[in-house]
Amino acid sequence: MVGFSDKDRELGEAHAEIRALRLSERQREKAVEELTDELTTLEEKLKLTESLLQGNFAAEATLRRVHAAQKDDDMPPIEAILAPLEAELKLASSEVNITPVGSGL
Repeated sequence: MVGFSDKDRELGEAHAEIRALRLSERQREKAVEELTDELTTLEEKLKLTESLLQGNFAAEATLRRVHAAQKDDDMPPIEAILAPLEAELKLASSEVNITPVGSGL
């Protein structure tokens, strides 16, 4: 016959295991939440980067048209066209602060 001390010990071990499992579950939930936050941040940066690339493609297309039409004497100097475009690209680039994955955001 099993005594009360053996049952008490088994009960204590079961309670300790339950506490450990609860702690493990909380840690897992926290890790999932952190990864979800990091994923959201990376998705926002991706959208900004894609927007920047679209702007860059538009600027390149404009430059191709400018170069093609540069033979026209009525065309303003290329520097007058490039300066605002470069400033806009620099501003957009500075808004997209890309950090490597796993850097602890």
